[in-house]
Amino acid sequence: MTDKTMTLKECILECANTKGFVEEFDRLHGFHLADMGDKRSPIERMIDKACNHKEKLSAEKLHELDTFCLFVFQYVWLTAKAESVKRFEAQEIVK
Repeated sequence: MTDKTMTLKECILECANTKGFVEEFDRLHGFHLADMGDKRSPIERMIDKACNHKEKLSAEKLHELDTFCLFVFQYVWLTAKAESVKRFEAQEIVK
């Protein structure tokens, strides 16, 4: 285990890359973020990359992503930070 501090962005990306986490988030909120993967063929991705084309997200998907980020912030990030503070305070008392 390392003492590396994770940023909020890294925390959100880690949660987003954890399939089971996203599936449970979807289940709790009635969303479908787990189905949001890139469905383009390899040639379509290469053409889009060469043309610097970026697919636009619908307002509904943007709402789902915003909700996901807030969920991670509230239930993962703040919980982890609170636990970190408790561990630090416990170490200070022991010293």
